Amino acid sequence: MAESPPECQHERAGTITAVRIAIVTDFYYPSLGGITEHVDGQARSLTELGHEVTVVTGKLLQPAKVQDDALTVPEPTFEIARMGTALRLYMPKWGNGAETTHTVGLRLGRRVGAFFRSRGLDVVHVHAPYNPPFPAWAIEHTPHDALSVATFHSVFPQTLGMDIEAEWIRPAIERLDGRICVSEACIGSLTPYFPYAYDVIPNGIDTGHFSPDAEPVRELLGDHQNIVFIGRFDPRNGVDTMIHAHELLFAERGPAVRLIVVGDGPLRPLYDRMISSRARPYVHFAGRLNRSRPNY
Repeated sequence: MAESPPECQHERAGTITAVRIAIVTDFYYPSLGGITEHVDGQARSLTELGHEVTVVTGKLLQPAKVQDDALTVPEPTFEIARMGTALRLYMPKWGNGAETTHTVGLRLGRRVGAFFRSRGLDVVHVHAPYNPPFPAWAIEHTPHDALSVATFHSVFPQTLGMDIEAEWIRPAIERLDGRICVSEACIGSLTPYFPYAYDVIPNGIDTGHFSPDAEPVRELLGDHQNIVFIGRFDPRNGVDTMIHAHELLFAERGPAVRLIVVGDGPLRPLYDRMISSRARPYVHFAGRLNRSRPNY
């Protein structure tokens, strides 16, 4: 199923020759997260430059509840092609212990390859290629006359799960024409499994959306100070560290300091139990938010 933009152009954009680009990702709206926003921003920016962009992703089964889902999300300016079924999974002993999404489907690799050929692609850009099996299939079925590039977003500890997975997907990673990491830390964790050359391109920020001019949440205003955490409830993101830090500050300053937690995930009950009874009235869980995050 493809969702088409108002129009696609294939022409020169200033001094840049327009090309046909497929961005392949397990993570895209309605799934929220950093990769989703990275992909959306990349697709919009490339389209503005005059390139013909298609985001290839799965159809998310049972999207997570979002607290501000009534807010308007900008319409895509590019094509979205949905193939396969995207499943939300949480496997704490696998990879980096994050809640993740995997796209699966009958003969999905062949279907993706046929789609690539029908579009006459110049570039296939895969996000999170270590996330099996969809990204690896996309790399494997990239046409021989197209460039294949991947962006690596995550830091991984050395685990048995990664030892097994790396053996499976290493041929796809080796085939890539370009490998991008969002930080040096990513390179350090990847090289034991995928010892290749990487270029670092840090994540960007949509300063038009994440602006200090955003209207603050009214109920959070007052004489107190707010500490705000925004992120998924993955162990690596340190929600527990923030809760412990607030407990220390609360013991010293009392109600003058409040903790605002924006996000959600399977570990919510665990983190909730970490909050002491005395500090609980001054800790606010806002839940999963999308467009209203700048207001916090």
